[in-house]
Amino acid sequence: MYYPDRDLYWIPYGNHDGRNGYFATEPYDDDPNDSLESVAIAWPEFWDSRTARMLAWDFFGRGSQALDDWDYYDIVRYRSIERYARQRDADANLIAICDAAHAQDIIVFAIAFEAPDNGRRVMQHCASSASHYFDVEGLEISDAFASIASAINRLRLVQ
Repeated sequence: MYYPDRDLYWIPYGNHDGRNGYFATEPYDDDPNDSLESVAIAWPEFWDSRTARMLAWDFFGRGSQALDDWDYYDIVRYRSIERYARQRDADANLIAICDAAHAQDIIVFAIAFEAPDNGRRVMQHCASSASHYFDVEGLEISDAFASIASAINRLRLVQ
């Protein structure tokens, strides 16, 4: 977490579950003599494992606690919780919406773009059929949209 007013980065210790950390001039730990090394993870894995509340604490709370300045933390934690549901709630909401669409015979196309396993399952549930579901990564997304456009054009010709 970068604090521009102090030109410093907050570096949490360990696996981001504790309350301790330190401020540094670099956005990562560069001390080869300790075990606090940054590890890259894919965005789908990152978003699948974090809630807004967890992100608020990881990136804003600890630094705010150390500085006794809670403005950033309050904005991210409370405003994001008001606007966004937790993953299981969001999945349940999406399933309910898709079920309602299916009950009205609405054709639903679903694209699971670089989605984690649970996201793919929910998107498969939402798609009207296997041919309406696309599990894609990277540039494959353009092929998925082209297939959807083609299918919609065929529907117009038939209906």
